[in-house]
Amino acid sequence: MLKHLAIIPDGNRRYAKKNKLKLNKVYMISINKIFEIMEWCKEEKIKILSLWGFSTENWKRNKLERE
Repeated sequence: MLKHLAIIPDGNRRYAKKNKLKLNKVYMISINKIFEIMEWCKEEKIKILSLWGFSTENWKRNKLERE
């Protein structure tokens, strides 16, 4: 049985650009998907869910993008 699931949500900016969507909208889509994954983990009795959300490279982005 799976005990730990780790996810690196990557590609929101590329997806937004490719589909001509506002980045905030894409972030909300991702957040909603993460909530779905959390529910799935609960149903499957996966006790640990890890999400990697910010790397040191993100600090190189402009201040508006980091907030």
